[in-house]
Formats: sequence, C-alpha cells, structure tokens
Amino acid sequence: MTHTRWRVVVPLPIPAYDFKPVHGDHGDALGRRVLVPWQGGARVGLVVEIVDDARDDLNLKDAIALLDTDPILEPDGCAALSEIAKACFCFAGIA
Repeated sequence: MTHTRWRVVVPLPIPAYDFKPVHGDHGDALGRRVLVPWQGGARVGLVVEIVDDARDDLNLKDAIALLDTDPILEPDGCAALSEIAKACFCFAGIA
C-alpha cells in the first residue's frame, strides 16, 4: 500500500515540508496553493511535489484545504522552481 505526501513550500527561508493530503482529496494538487497548519495558525503554501511511498508517516500533519481548482504552476514550473532555488543557494519558497 502506498501513501501520498505533499511537499509544500511556504514563502519563508526554510526548506519544503511534507503534509498529508487534505482529508478525502485524491486529486492532483501539484502546482496548486494549499492552506497548511503553521505554528498555531495557518499559512498558504504551494505543492511542488507529490511523493508516493510505502512509508506511512503518522507524524505528518494534514493539509487544511486546497485553495485552487486549477494549478497556478505547471509540473515543469514546479521542477524549475526547485532547480532555480538550488542554483541560487536559496529556498524554493523565496526563490
């Protein structure tokens, strides 16, 4: 059995964090904005990668809600964002 995690960047100088998908959502969230729990509140982030693996990490928090019906960034754009951040020695959330 595989489990899905969303890798989310927020507009802060920190690496991407993994979250469980919004409860009941099985659609493709790549490139869409998402509301995630953040330090006692909520923060808007961007799903830049969807990871499927056998590991079920029960410590991950659930994303709260998807904010877009369509992606604001195409899959190639998500990959490019990560590559640009690496090339610039910065984090994708502020690249």
